[in-house]
Amino acid sequence: MPEVTLTQAGEIVSKDRATVYHWVEDGLLPSRREGLRRDIKIEVGDLKKFADQHGYRFNDSLAKQYAK
Repeated sequence: MPEVTLTQAGEIVSKDRATVYHWVEDGLLPSRREGLRRDIKIEVGDLKKFADQHGYRFNDSLAKQYAK
């Protein structure tokens, strides 16, 4: 499944990066950490499901662009 960064996820759902970070830290949005810097990666499918469940707008075209 394609993944996006924390910043990209925020842009896809039209929310601030910090907001998405809080969703991850609070266990509301599944994610994984990658690399030495422990960058957060979020699967596009999980982000879409979260957005649909909570009534957030999901930008499909932006998600496809970032998931390449």
